Amino acid sequence: MKILFRFYFVAFFLLSIYDSQAQGFKTRYIPVNSTFAHTGCLFESNNVFYFGAGIYTDTFQNKSVSKIIVNGLNPTGQVQWTKTYGDSTLQYLANTFTRKSFHKQGAFIYHSCAILQSNNKYAAAFIKFNLNGDTVWQKIYRDPDTLVLPVPQMVTSSIDGGFLITGFFESFGANPYRRCLLIKTDANGNELWRKKIGKSSPDVSDGRAIIQDSISKQIIIVGYQYLPGNKVHENILVLDILGITLSQNHHHPNGGVFYDLIQTKDHQFLAVGEHYTGQSFGGSAVSKAYAYKF
Repeated sequence: MKILFRFYFVAFFLLSIYDSQAQGFKTRYIPVNSTFAHTGCLFESNNVFYFGAGIYTDTFQNKSVSKIIVNGLNPTGQVQWTKTYGDSTLQYLANTFTRKSFHKQGAFIYHSCAILQSNNKYAAAFIKFNLNGDTVWQKIYRDPDTLVLPVPQMVTSSIDGGFLITGFFESFGANPYRRCLLIKTDANGNELWRKKIGKSSPDVSDGRAIIQDSISKQIIIVGYQYLPGNKVHENILVLDILGITLSQNHHHPNGGVFYDLIQTKDHQFLAVGEHYTGQSFGGSAVSKAYAYKF
């Protein structure tokens, strides 16, 4: 099985551009001693106007440590405070597939990501921040199989006041796989249950975005999956309230990937991403923007 998973760190900046007539601003912030970083979210806040957070690589004595960085910005985009979390014993990681790992609910920000511990073991973390950038609590989720890495990619609220986390489980054992991850928690981040959503060989699929329907209570996850021949196709998973798979489908004949998902006012769903055209340009595969309503 082709392993696509890798961690990455990219240049961090907070950038907000408005029309000059609206007297907007443009600002950039580079953490001291950082080599690479990125902004993972930007939310409006009552007390500092903007709340920005992401992952950055801190360097000290030629050693790199991956951390969470949280910034408060005033209405003109100036950084008012900065708080960082992580050290050599607990590193917070980002990955190339993550789109929406930060989630705002009420007066709090929630974040889920993979972590690397001092014993060189990987796990998943779920963190609650207040709007001052302070951590309220942190939960750690491990897999019983030490060769399996849980990689969260998105967190959202569930209809009962708890949370749903999706992503993938990466196995590096004798029979490697990448199965879709689903973790259900209560309002305090305590795990209630988890699902490793597998499929027929090749057993590869993930979750990029997740929504729970308020009427049927069904859980919808979109992302990608491998079909026989290791061809990448978009993935639509429909699960019941306990995470039992009701259906798993793809629709574009050339394959593709879904990156995001919303529920529309008519209580249907709209997934967006890219589909492959089967053509190439300059030796590179050509893809097109793709939207699918169901």
